[in-house]
Amino acid sequence: MWEIAFTHAILAHALALDGYSDGCAEHYNIAKVLGNQLDTEDRKIFMATFNLIPNPKGIDAK
Repeated sequence: MWEIAFTHAILAHALALDGYSDGCAEHYNIAKVLGNQLDTEDRKIFMATFNLIPNPKGIDAK
């Protein structure tokens, strides 16, 4: 499942950089949900990357 979480995180970041806030928010939320379901070690690695993605307005990253 970590592969899918990372895919959505990367898509969210790419969309944020290109100014597509709606798409960014959608993939950001999916990545956040999937990332929170990972086991402790995978979540730690995932969050190190996820926390680099700009947070779409109105979404709590924690």
